[in-house]
Amino acid sequence: DFLAAFARRYNPSVLTIPTCVDTDKFTPRTNGRGGAAPLVVGWIGSPTTAPYLSMLAGPLRNVHAATPIQVKVSGAASDVAFEGVPVTNVPWSLADEVSLFNTCDVGVYPLTDDEWSRGKCGFKAIQFMACGVPVVASAVGENLEIIEDGVNGFLATTSDEWEAKLRRLL
Repeated sequence: DFLAAFARRYNPSVLTIPTCVDTDKFTPRTNGRGGAAPLVVGWIGSPTTAPYLSMLAGPLRNVHAATPIQVKVSGAASDVAFEGVPVTNVPWSLADEVSLFNTCDVGVYPLTDDEWSRGKCGFKAIQFMACGVPVVASAVGENLEIIEDGVNGFLATTSDEWEAKLRRLL
């Protein structure tokens, strides 16, 4: 909607097509989660969105101190690390994309509140949700349309909200 509003300033003939995924491909895992291993908080993104992960350093550290977790990162240009939190960096590939989503117990989709983020379509949140992985996303842009907080996912703005919603899901 944000991009459509921008485009309508130059041409009123704008059609919005919602972002979707192939739900025959993006399906929940069927093999369970694997026993007593720590729960996995996953982020799957791109080098352009990897810097947003830094806003989760404190919340993830606090969550890990109370409930041991493993953070999985895929798609960043270089390895991501958080002091005091175990992080596994996994290369992204199209062939492995669905299995990457399905190895996560909770998905995170952090964004800053700026024009770039308001123009994003919420694709990673939609992919996590299609795979049956609960998601905590920044309360920004299209996420506000896709996610009904506490119903089909969680929205967070502050570090305290990120921590509380991650703890609730874990």
